[in-house]
Amino acid sequence: MIRRTTLMSIALVFAFVAGALAADITGTWKASFDTQIGVQNYTYTFKVEGSKLTGHAKSEYADVDIQEGTIKGDDITFVESF
Repeated sequence: MIRRTTLMSIALVFAFVAGALAADITGTWKASFDTQIGVQNYTYTFKVEGSKLTGHAKSEYADVDIQEGTIKGDDITFVESF
């Protein structure tokens, strides 16, 4: 349930970011999500090459590479495995 809530929150944040920046999200981003175990603070580092998104996610509980990242228009998707 926590993962689903976190992923939904991430998706919403990036939906707004994508609309504002035309999906050019290369750089470092900070985000925080209110979950059942409290607020989770993340730092994301993204690199965009064409429609491919790569990067890294770091939080108090995780330090992982972004997987399966894509950008299609204003849609941004990626997998963050714990």
